Amino acid sequence: MPFGRSMNIFVLLASVVLTGLAVYLKRGALPVLTFSVSRLTGYATLLVIVGAVGMKFQPPLPVAAGMLLGFAAVLVPVFNSKASLESALVAVAATLLIPEPKQSIPFLMLAYGMGALFFEFQISIAAIAVFGTALLGFFTTATLTMPNAPILVGISAGFASLLTARLDGEAKRAWVVSAITIIASAIVCKFGLSDMKLLYVAVISGVTALIVHWLTQSDSEENSLTVLIASLLWLGLATVAFGLSRGFGVGLSLVIGAIILSAFNNRRALLTLGPAVGILFYRIYKEMLPDLAKALELGQHYAIIGLIFGMILPLAALEWKKRYESVIGVTLWGVGLFGSVPLLVIVLGAKGLIGMLFGLGLGSLVGKQAQPSLLGVSAGVAAFSIIGSGWMKSMLELTRDERIRYFAYGGGTLLFVAIFICVLSLRSSKEVTV
Repeated sequence: MPFGRSMNIFVLLASVVLTGLAVYLKRGALPVLTFSVSRLTGYATLLVIVGAVGMKFQPPLPVAAGMLLGFAAVLVPVFNSKASLESALVAVAATLLIPEPKQSIPFLMLAYGMGALFFEFQISIAAIAVFGTALLGFFTTATLTMPNAPILVGISAGFASLLTARLDGEAKRAWVVSAITIIASAIVCKFGLSDMKLLYVAVISGVTALIVHWLTQSDSEENSLTVLIASLLWLGLATVAFGLSRGFGVGLSLVIGAIILSAFNNRRALLTLGPAVGILFYRIYKEMLPDLAKALELGQHYAIIGLIFGMILPLAALEWKKRYESVIGVTLWGVGLFGSVPLLVIVLGAKGLIGMLFGLGLGSLVGKQAQPSLLGVSAGVAAFSIIGSGWMKSMLELTRDERIRYFAYGGGTLLFVAIFICVLSLRSSKEVTV
């Protein structure tokens, strides 16, 4: 039996064992969701309809397999919501044994998403990342090693969660799971994939997840500031991961980040992964439908990232100013706002800048409250972007490696500024509380 197929069987068996243990050991961790025969019937009916339509256009086997495995992956968390990731791992591992996993995994993802609509369980973002990253693995290489990589990381984290179940304190267990996740991902990238760039992505992703958890752990539900900052961190990481390892690097960073944040049960932090998940699905679309996506060049990818940055940056600055009156803080936000412009010009190029300019105009639509000054700030950043790009024409022709190096220097500086702003925020919050 070929090594790749043997590895898939091993991964499948390990996933099944992990799911069984999770269902058994975690059965009392959370209340079982209310089971409804009518919801199950509606869910199954919708699956049959969509599956029947899919079989008209694609081979029946991968369509049926994807739908059935997605159905099974949904039923486990319906009865035990703590086993969402484990059941998803089994489903993906099983699709790897099917002759056409490139066609079956999208239907698996479809069925999994429908489950969230009918049963309203907290669908695992880590599971979504595993689905998408495994799928991208098939387009990245002809071997079966790369699609197995995100599943192996998930299996390592799952067993770590079970083995640490008897430790006192949720935080202590989460730190152990996080450490094992980072170590396992580093081992998989270094020895399984022999890819040093992916190793860098794995380590940076783990560190970013811990920083995001630290930023959001003490937040109130009404405070959206740190959520915006954390979203910017993930977007920056997605840019670096894409530069190093394309879409697979973005997916692996999401797998690691989602597992760590899930271990801490930090739901607000998990929401910050949304923009990066969107980038992952964009890459899946581009890989699966190259004929339809042939007009989507690398510049469009950068334009999308620039669009999101442009929408979030001014909003985050004004949200902070509204909550914390500090001249030092506002000055630092000014450094961050205008200092990010040359960095984005260098990394994203002219098309990324165009996307950012559109984003600056759309940012006023996503704020919770009307802020008349938002468009003024956006206009100022836009003006500086246009002026600054004229100064930096020579920087627009840098190679990808040169862009990543400049991003590391400039992004590290802006990260330090962002952390200092968050420290000021925490101090201000404590003073108000006292």
